[in-house]
Amino acid sequence: MSDPSLRTATVLLGRERELALLTGWPVESDVAPRRCIVAEPGVGKSTLLAAAVDALAVAGVRALRCAPTPAESELAYAAIADLLSGFSAWDALGDTAARALRCVLYLDPDPTDDPPDTRRIAQACVAAWAIGGPTVLAVDDVQWLDAASAAVLAYVARRLPDSIAMLAARRSGVEGPTLPLDELPLPGLDDSSLLRLVTDRATRSGAGLPAPAARRVVAAAGGNPLFAIELARAAAAGPDDGSIVVPATLDALIAERFGDVDPATVEALASVALLATPDLATVARLDVTDAIERAEADGLLDTSGGRVRFAHPLFSAAMVARLTPSQRRRAHARLAVVVDDPTQAAVHAARAAVGPDAAVARRLIDAAGSVASRGAIDNAADFAELAVRLTPEDDDALTQRIIVAAELAFQAGDTDATAAMLAELDRVAERGALLAHTRWAGQLLRAKVEFSAGSSRRALLFAESALDLAVTDLDRIEAHSIMARVNYEDFDESTACAERAYELALGAEVPPAVMVSVLVAVGTGRLMVGRGLQADLWERAIELERSLDVYAPDSAEASLAALLKITDELDEARRRLLDLLQRTTDDGALPFVLSHLPQLELWSGNWDRAEDYAQRHLEAAVRSGQLDQASQARTNLALIDIHRGMLDTARPLASRIRDDGVAGDDAWTERSGLGLLGLIAMADGDAEQAVGHLGRWHELAEQMALREPGYCRFQADYVEALIATGRLDEAERYVAMMRDRAAALQRSTAVAIAARVDALLLAARGERDRAVEQANVAVDVLAASPLVVEHARALMSLGQIHRRFKEKAAARRALEAALATFERLGAEPFAERARQDLERVGGRHAGPVALTETERRVAVLAAAGRTMRQVGDELFISPKTAEANLTRVYRKLGLSNRAELTAWSLRVGDQRDG
Repeated sequence: MSDPSLRTATVLLGRERELALLTGWPVESDVAPRRCIVAEPGVGKSTLLAAAVDALAVAGVRALRCAPTPAESELAYAAIADLLSGFSAWDALGDTAARALRCVLYLDPDPTDDPPDTRRIAQACVAAWAIGGPTVLAVDDVQWLDAASAAVLAYVARRLPDSIAMLAARRSGVEGPTLPLDELPLPGLDDSSLLRLVTDRATRSGAGLPAPAARRVVAAAGGNPLFAIELARAAAAGPDDGSIVVPATLDALIAERFGDVDPATVEALASVALLATPDLATVARLDVTDAIERAEADGLLDTSGGRVRFAHPLFSAAMVARLTPSQRRRAHARLAVVVDDPTQAAVHAARAAVGPDAAVARRLIDAAGSVASRGAIDNAADFAELAVRLTPEDDDALTQRIIVAAELAFQAGDTDATAAMLAELDRVAERGALLAHTRWAGQLLRAKVEFSAGSSRRALLFAESALDLAVTDLDRIEAHSIMARVNYEDFDESTACAERAYELALGAEVPPAVMVSVLVAVGTGRLMVGRGLQADLWERAIELERSLDVYAPDSAEASLAALLKITDELDEARRRLLDLLQRTTDDGALPFVLSHLPQLELWSGNWDRAEDYAQRHLEAAVRSGQLDQASQARTNLALIDIHRGMLDTARPLASRIRDDGVAGDDAWTERSGLGLLGLIAMADGDAEQAVGHLGRWHELAEQMALREPGYCRFQADYVEALIATGRLDEAERYVAMMRDRAAALQRSTAVAIAARVDALLLAARGERDRAVEQANVAVDVLAASPLVVEHARALMSLGQIHRRFKEKAAARRALEAALATFERLGAEPFAERARQDLERVGGRHAGPVALTETERRVAVLAAAGRTMRQVGDELFISPKTAEANLTRVYRKLGLSNRAELTAWSLRVGDQRDG
């Protein structure tokens, strides 16, 4: 806790603006503040935070506080426990929320096999904090939050009701958790405020500090209040000649201050600093009462509130830094004996160990299981990894602990730690034969890791190895299901693996998590090979999954949401994906959830939204190091660019995706690039080149046994290219295949798209009546579907057929309807084709290229001088999406700079005024 005198002085001197920003609610504003003060050590962020919370408390706002320390960062839900301290309104919570909170607060001594996930814990916390009126959550030193608390608070910060404010403080330049709050950078104090602070402090302490010396202190402190106070203290205690020796950094000054503290006192205070929960009862058992009293008298500690806190975190860090390695081990050994919490005791015992220790390792692996059962996977992974390091080489439990540590690291999304544990397993294996089950588990985990990293082929090899090592039917079931889920080279084969796993599972007692994996594998495989979406399998998988904590990208719920998009059930897919997006707090899971929204919105006709999701997807994938997801994000961006006519932007990216697939012998990726190149060729009017690209695209689909129409979206473009190049017999065979597969699935949208290209083929053969009939079927069916782009294309095809047979009025009606949609979307390649057809039938002449509504609004705001971030904030799109819209505006209007854009905006305004 900061020195109260320092707190009051700092807030009153030079922090009025910042304090006003934090304390206007609820009296002056209806908007609860959600801010994080960010500053370097000693500037006064904790002081400002405390003053703001105190001011809100005076206004009738209940204050819930936590101030984590480095020692607490290993203690799961430590900060959440502080924020829930004293909560007793259990009867006001629902059963689910109460169970979640009792679990994380260790009030339930025997948690079930259903550990609460971050979402459930966060929702329970919000429900608890909302009881009792306006509340402010104050989180100091965010950078030291434990991983479990950080995940919960990040979720909470995005979903707080209006009755709850959140204020936080975080040290700049330090690695650690962050919270999604508006940042409030805190600069140093101005010289006049700092001078008053120093002189007032010196006066209250009774230490004389002449005015010239005070001014030199202010000049040397650089606006940092703590630096100034410590310099003034050193100056007052130094020689009377007024000289000031200024250390290079605040850290150096703090270290110098404690340089003459005796070793026994250092060790006593450092022991307190190493405690995660330094309550007075625990500290009393350390027998350091005299050292605590002296330190409190010197202003280093504060024991009010029943806990021991250093006046500033730098003071505790300085004490710990003064310990030698042997002293630190001795301190941890003492703490391992005196703390009550078994998890904390196990960690202290581990820190005290000088080498492998079977007993300590056993305590740590038990601690990992305990915190994992409460949903704190990150902490569990850390404990399991430490347990592996402390397990003796000849301990029979070593290999199983390595597998546990690797699994937990993988669940936590830490691929580096997972790889390290698997490398350790290989090292242990070199010394002698592993148990068959351990080898099986290792290979199966490697398959999951490789697939997550984007290598389907390597994943399949490891899954096949796991199957060879399987001893029990349960082992075989898991191996078959993973083989099915990672095999993207032959879907007939992967479906057969899934069916084999399903057959075995029906005759065995299978854990719910394994059964979910089997059902997902079967449901996905059957869809891929053209057997459609079988709802009963997915309903059963999702029902089983409700009792499990499943990583979102691996879940049945997420898989079903993605496949609903593929089968053109876009509204239901959107609902499920947005629900997943709202609930996802894990950066590792975010790219997967975002990856399916761009195409969904593209097909629905919401292109600005599609682009925004694609940009967010790319940023999330790059941030989390998921290269395969980054590639998918770029594929989506290229697809959007192609539809908008930005072919020069899309072409190199499409070529790169195709080439990467060829180089990596990855048919799925190669096919993605080929499909994009085929669309680009068609937009360029080069049907011959399109046939080449899309012919290979289709060949790869057949090679993979991929017969689901939703994964073959460019079939219609291939038929158009075949017709345009005179390959009518080949086009007829392909249309027949499309028609048969759509009919077998009884999917109306697939039937309609097949009817559209069938109509074009019939028209090319001169069969007017059947062509018009099929085209009208396509228009009518797609008008009732969410596929906005496909409906417009059907209208354009109908218009082209009528034009071919000299039916001008009917052609004009269909083409104008299609053009209206294309212009609204900004689908320039399609719009240009519609304009050309209209010209041929005597319709409206192609006028100036139209801006979409978003492009117009971006243009107007940019012309008014807004930055892209400001434009994005105003229009609720990302800055990159705003920039992409502005680029299109320049291209469409033939402009090259902001000055020309401003002139255009003024002309448009004058025309409207006229």
